Amino acid sequence: TQPPLSRTLSPGESTTLSFQLTGDGPFSYQWRFDAMPIGGATAPVLNLPRVTAAQAGLYSVVVTGPAGTTTSPPASLALFDLEIAFSGSQMVPLLILDGGSGTSYRIEYCGALVPTNWTLLAPVTLQDRRLYYVDGPCRTYPRRFYRAVPQ
Repeated sequence: TQPPLSRTLSPGESTTLSFQLTGDGPFSYQWRFDAMPIGGATAPVLNLPRVTAAQAGLYSVVVTGPAGTTTSPPASLALFDLEIAFSGSQMVPLLILDGGSGTSYRIEYCGALVPTNWTLLAPVTLQDRRLYYVDGPCRTYPRRFYRAVPQ
C-alpha cells in the first residue's frame, strides 16, 4: 500500500490525492476530510481543483475489501501564502499557513530558488487551522523566498 502524501500548495492551486494498494479485490474507497466522509469521493484518486483555505486539513481514505476495512494515515493538505504588512513604518513579510490543527511544518527561506539552499526559519505546529508568522523587515534582504514543508 501507499497512503496519500502530505503537501503544501498556494491558494487556488489544484492537486490530486491518491491511495494505492495491491491484493485481491474488489475494493471500495471513501475519502474523508478531517475524519468526516466526503460525499461522492469513492475512487482511489481524489481531485481537488482550486483549493481554498476551507479545504486545508487532514485527508484520509477508508478502504474496504474482502479481508476487512482499513484507514490510511492522514495526509496534510496545507495552503501557504505571503502578504506584505506594515509594522510601524517598515514592511514585513506576513506568512499565512492554513492546515489541520496539530500538524507540524518547517518554515524555510532562501535568497534564490535553488532547491538545496533552504534555511530553517522556524518549526511550527498549528494550534488552530490558521497560523500567522511575521519575518523580519523586508529591507534587511533584497529578495527572500519561503516554503512550508510538512513534518
